[in-house]
Amino acid sequence: MKKNMRITAKLITGVLLSVSLLVTSGCANKQQTGTVIGAVVGVAVGSLVGKGDGQGVGMLVGGAIGALVGNSVGQTLDELDEAEKAKAERASLDALEQDDGEKIEWNSDDDEDISGSAELIGGGYEKQGESCRPVRELVVIDGVSSSKVVEYCLKGNSWVAS
Repeated sequence: MKKNMRITAKLITGVLLSVSLLVTSGCANKQQTGTVIGAVVGVAVGSLVGKGDGQGVGMLVGGAIGALVGNSVGQTLDELDEAEKAKAERASLDALEQDDGEKIEWNSDDDEDISGSAELIGGGYEKQGESCRPVRELVVIDGVSSSKVVEYCLKGNSWVAS
């Protein structure tokens, strides 16, 4: 019994270390991270269900169910991120058609703590034969703001971030 608990503890520790490295390395999206975290939690819960050979089955089933649930939750979070990116991009493209300094603001439909704005700063200029304009893009998440200036150049009939 103690031997099984030590093996389970080592397994969980190893998996948690792997998850923490995966999450902090920035190599995974939320869906991938959710799958791994769900599997780890499922294995941990599954290890508590069975005894003897049944414990291994419980860990396997728990890991599979956890991975499916974590994958689904992570996918939903990734889709929300994409919706926010699309709103920010639309605001930047709209700002290109406004007067210098006029802000185009946007708010998340799904999270009241996410918002942003875009504003044309400075005049346009020519760069390698293309008309370009700088836009300050601001994103606020949970009261913390982050901004950057993005150069957009007219390529054909479309503005493209450089």
